[in-house]
Amino acid sequence: MWKTVIVIAFAAAAGTLELPRAYRRSIKEAVVYAVMLAAGTVLSIAAMRTVDWPSPLLLLVPIFRPLHVWIESLFG
Repeated sequence: MWKTVIVIAFAAAAGTLELPRAYRRSIKEAVVYAVMLAAGTVLSIAAMRTVDWPSPLLLLVPIFRPLHVWIESLFG
């Protein structure tokens, strides 16, 4: 629990220090910075809590299964 609070505190500190400068330069830059900071915070908390994520390679299996079947029928 304390680790999560520390990560959120560091993210809030980074946001309060960098977002005003980024906003002055460009609104797009501020939005991108905020989105990436939020994503990094969420992923850091998930990594600390050792959340079991499914492998991204499982997304490729349905894509390449027809190719595998075709090559297997061709050479098998």
